Amino acid sequence: MAKEEADLQKRQIFCQKNYSRREFLFTMGIAAGLTVSSLPFASLLKPEQPFLLKKGVMQKRRLGRTGWKASSIGFGGGVIGGERIPDAWMETVIRRALDLGVNFIDTAPTYGKSEIRIGNAIKPYPRESIFLATKIESQSHQWTKDEAEELIRRSLERLDVKYIDLVQFHGVGRWEAVEKILGKGGGMETVKEAKRKGIVRYVGISGGHSAQQMDALLRAVKTGEFDVIFPSFNIEFRDAAQPGGVFDVAKQYDCGVMVKKAFIRQPPQPGRRIFGQPPESLIPKYGVETLLKYILDDRRVGTVVVGMNRLYHVEEDVPVGYLPARSFLMP
Repeated sequence: MAKEEADLQKRQIFCQKNYSRREFLFTMGIAAGLTVSSLPFASLLKPEQPFLLKKGVMQKRRLGRTGWKASSIGFGGGVIGGERIPDAWMETVIRRALDLGVNFIDTAPTYGKSEIRIGNAIKPYPRESIFLATKIESQSHQWTKDEAEELIRRSLERLDVKYIDLVQFHGVGRWEAVEKILGKGGGMETVKEAKRKGIVRYVGISGGHSAQQMDALLRAVKTGEFDVIFPSFNIEFRDAAQPGGVFDVAKQYDCGVMVKKAFIRQPPQPGRRIFGQPPESLIPKYGVETLLKYILDDRRVGTVVVGMNRLYHVEEDVPVGYLPARSFLMP
């Protein structure tokens, strides 16, 4: 057993140290018109020959009144939309996550090519086996029904699906914005109509980067209009988990909880701050496994959405969801 563990550690280190070279070769191969199967390291990209040897069964958690049994680790599409990386590469990453047990994908129209790549990646899989979440944003900050209608139409087209499981009002920073969403001529009118037509199944709200935004989320849940919430939460930003806070109220209203901002892999540029995160990456301080297990220790959380745009990210993040999240207490 000790030898097997030592071999696994060596393989993990080898994969991560040498991954950038493989990625470069893959990218160049796709650019040259080669198929994945013709590349010299194609076996490294196939699910039956994973980079790492971790195996297990994904934890599933009920996502509030949606009833969906979500994989405890969800796939975050915010980091896969860049133009400089070939579509085929990102689609391979998405499919690897699905093959390892992820059944929840989050994206948004503003994430570059994310929706298009996700739509292409999921085509080989039964549509009903994947929970697709996307977002509505308001450039005018008026949260009108017309804005919502156009964004839902575009997302359906870009994802190339007949329905979207969850549409979230994204980046809602103040209670006044929630009032606009729910008011006459607001975006909720469009979402309710879309639900009646069967092209949207559930509605959510995203935010919670600050005390003000957390208050808006909490009050939104109490309206009973939202099926899912998507706050920021991590080992050093714990507002959502406080007694009487967003997690408690969501449980009371049977509102599903997604979590974002577990960590970032690259620290922001000097002078910039990523909401819900300290200015430095949390990974060097705690490690990916501890950061994810800390969140999964809270049974009120349905899924933690993690941005992954490398195969080794998938191999590192997803198997944490296989493990019972019991051993990490709040420091």
